[in-house]
Amino acid sequence: MAQIHKMIHNPFYYGVMNVKGKLYTHRYPPLIDKVLFDECQEVAKRWNKQKFQYGGIEFLFRGLIKCANSGRTVTNDRKTRKYVSGGTASWTYLGYWDKTKKKRWVREDAILKQVEDALKAFKIDSDVLPSVIEYIKESNRNESDYINLQRDEMNKKVEVVQYRIDRLLNLHLDGLIDRDTFDNKKLELTTERNQLINEVVLSHQGDDRFKNAALAIITLISGLPEKLSSLTFEEKRNVIKMVFSNLTMKDGTLCCTYNKLLDEFKNLTNCIEWRAVIDKVRTTSELRNELIRLYSIYLSND
Repeated sequence: MAQIHKMIHNPFYYGVMNVKGKLYTHRYPPLIDKVLFDECQEVAKRWNKQKFQYGGIEFLFRGLIKCANSGRTVTNDRKTRKYVSGGTASWTYLGYWDKTKKKRWVREDAILKQVEDALKAFKIDSDVLPSVIEYIKESNRNESDYINLQRDEMNKKVEVVQYRIDRLLNLHLDGLIDRDTFDNKKLELTTERNQLINEVVLSHQGDDRFKNAALAIITLISGLPEKLSSLTFEEKRNVIKMVFSNLTMKDGTLCCTYNKLLDEFKNLTNCIEWRAVIDKVRTTSELRNELIRLYSIYLSND
């Protein structure tokens, strides 16, 4: 396990090596790109997060909600009641703190109901959803045009960065900058160049990535309010972690912050609004990359 951990965190595989705490570009062909390396780091971070089981009991919201009054993580507990008839019943409670720092409790099912209500913001009317799906499919031609334009811009940026690297070398050879300055700046520029090259390579892998991601994510979120109760325990946790970037509880009420991308999809009522948002996501790098990231998570949990 230690050897695997070391390999996952070794930047050598995407083109740089660590020498006495400093990163230098090496001359060997990279085995992976920087994007994949960063995705691996994100996955590795999740292994260190709090487990959702405690004492063999599964808690849906364990480690996912912060108390707004105290800043502490909301706790979980299972209460069991025995009846005179001999039967028993169990309920899960979430523990938070009020303004006086006194511990309070709220039923988990009441909080889950608030999650279901929050997911209704993504509901798409049955007569609108088919048109949205069809628009995404038809937009593949526009997607190809957009990718070609982005590819040309990235190639121009690669040329500019390469020119700056060559100029930097001349400054160093002329004695105008010292070795440390040269090494640090070269690493920065080379990393930028390699990231741009990786983006160009990814753009050649096909124009269907956006279409497939958009279809999968929009179809998923459109039916979440009705589907949530039928999902498995782990699927529910995955959905909650995907949809919400932050969850806090104040006096028994859940406060939700949506994922930045999914926030764009809230409360859209007609095809015109949906088309505008789809085009915005398709042509905005930050939103587009987040859509692809969520799609990767969706596939890994499928």
